[in-house]
This record gives sequence, structure tokens and C-alpha cells, in this order.
Amino acid sequence: MRTQTYVPNAGVNVIGTSLQSLVNSIIDQEIKEAFRLRTILINQVPFGLITIADTSSIRPIIHKLIAAVVRNSKNGEVHITADRFRETMSIIIEERNNYNGYALAFSLRSIEPLARLVGGYISVRGQYELNATITFCFPNQL
Repeated sequence: MRTQTYVPNAGVNVIGTSLQSLVNSIIDQEIKEAFRLRTILINQVPFGLITIADTSSIRPIIHKLIAAVVRNSKNGEVHITADRFRETMSIIIEERNNYNGYALAFSLRSIEPLARLVGGYISVRGQYELNATITFCFPNQL
């Protein structure tokens, strides 16, 4: 969902994308697989969080990350949130019942080059533990 947003530092109105809506649309595409694996997907992205980054570049990365977490889950609970710090946006995906950390880590390695292409990076914490957290950080600019 594209919305018009005032950017204080730029002093102009720009077209941005609601990260909550973006994540909802990705969840809609992954819900059948999540249901099959008995995994719950919870979108906790704040309502008013808007990105001005090129969504045609970041959406496939976010989608691949969520799909990798779902694909490697079983009876899981996946919480997705986002945050902004200055000119950087972060999508945080937390799997609270990490079933297959080795396969998850392997799947995420193939997504890292895509993140670098958009000026971002992926970090993974706890991939071999019960709670795994994947963070995708990217510049919030055009």
C-alpha cells in the first residue's frame, strides 16, 4: 500500500510504503505453507511505519526471508516486526520454536547477496537455539 508521507528532513511529501501492509501481503502468500507446517505468523510491524525505499528491491528479500523461516519451521511461532533508526529500516523475524536451525542458516546464506545489492545486510542470531532472530537492515532512501 503506497501512501503519501511528509518527510521532515526533506521538507517534502514523498510516496512511501507501509511496512505493515507489505508484510501482510507476504504473509498472505505464505499462509498455506505455514498452516501445513502448523506455524503461526504474527505481524507486529507498527501501523505507521513507512519506508521510502524501493519496494520492488526490498520486497523479494523480505519475502525470501519469511519463506525460509516458514519452510524450516514445524509447530512454530514466527513474530515479524520492524524498526527505524535514522536512515535505516530493520525487519526483524523471530522464530520462537526454531525446529531446524542448520537448514535455516543454509537457506539464509543464499539471500545475503541480494541484501547486499540493495545496500543492506542480514544478521542471524541464535540459529542453532530454540529462539532464532533474523534481521534485515536496509537504507530507507530512494
